[in-house]
Amino acid sequence: GEIARRDQLLQALLTGDLGPGPYGAMEGVASGNGSYAITLGTAPEPAGWMLFVAGLETTASTIRSALWHLAQHRADQARLVAEPELIPQATEEFLRMLSPVQAMARTLRRDTVVSGVPMQAGDRVTLVFGAANRDPSRFECPLEVRIDREANPHTSFGIGAHRCLGSNLARREINVALEEFIARYPSVALAEPAPWHGIGSLRLRITAAQELAGAGAAEPGATAGATTASSEVVRAD
Repeated sequence: GEIARRDQLLQALLTGDLGPGPYGAMEGVASGNGSYAITLGTAPEPAGWMLFVAGLETTASTIRSALWHLAQHRADQARLVAEPELIPQATEEFLRMLSPVQAMARTLRRDTVVSGVPMQAGDRVTLVFGAANRDPSRFECPLEVRIDREANPHTSFGIGAHRCLGSNLARREINVALEEFIARYPSVALAEPAPWHGIGSLRLRITAAQELAGAGAAEPGATAGATTASSEVVRAD
């Protein structure tokens, strides 16, 4: 049945069991550490690589972008510390404004006309999700990051048949990462300038919760800024 076929595919992807199955030829290429790159049918990209990129790189990039924003917007930072229940809404807003995937290429299957521009079957087109996420007809003040935005029908996970299969898992991972980070480090700032997009080092100057508590106990009225000198610099790669 369908469940057995699904389980067979997942088993092949997760364990490298490359026996024949209903999904067409499976070819495994062993790497030095014993893992496999798996190709299903005639697909040119190894399935394992697609899972890695889709399920890890983009999620990590979104977490990085969220921390980049919070490090420069102390009011948003303080509000999430005080109201952690807003983190799921903030996650959706970070996905809308700071999505790691700003566009996706597609091949047209039939002739069409978009906004007066004729296109033919076989043409390659680029769907700019980032522009759709800033559509003033769908979002109030679309160029502002509002961590408590209510209606947020962003397209960061794609739309239609190609919508991201792991979108709910990605949301959960981002939410948990922000919850844990903010609980431990309620004060954070950029240690050096950095772009919001892409992969790479994001150096943050952070103050742990216990440092803030200790400073408050020793000096009534002390602020987060007063403890910055004792903060540590960490990298979010």
